[in-house]
Amino acid sequence: MYTFWRTAAFGLLLTLTANCQKTDLAPAVVVDEDPAALRTQWVWVADEGGLSGQGQTPAPGYQLTLQFKADGTLVEYVNGQEIRRTTYARAIETTLLYHDQRDIITINPSAARPDMRYIIEKLSDGELVLREDVFDGFTRTFRAQQAVNAL
Repeated sequence: MYTFWRTAAFGLLLTLTANCQKTDLAPAVVVDEDPAALRTQWVWVADEGGLSGQGQTPAPGYQLTLQFKADGTLVEYVNGQEIRRTTYARAIETTLLYHDQRDIITINPSAARPDMRYIIEKLSDGELVLREDVFDGFTRTFRAQQAVNAL
């Protein structure tokens, strides 16, 4: 009986230490630091991740567009109709995911509990990639409106 418990305790300890090893999952970041680079209309092209790790793209005839304005206003449109107007803030902050300093967009930052924090993973070449700063979050990819219209 003593051997059973000793083996079980060793197995549990081994499992816990294996799960606690630090892995560097932080992706390479390409961010245009010019504040004006974000200020355009961005059309959603894909989501990836979440609990299931599945990808998702817009259904035919559905277009979600984000517009970041210079005054800190974020406007969301679906098929050209405004559905939400709120605020955003962009700053270098410590991430929950990687515990390092990254370029973060916080939606509705003045609320007691902001709506969401996104890590900017890419902001260049007409592409915006945002990762939700939560452990089971999505990575959202957007293309600049002009780039989408050129396709």
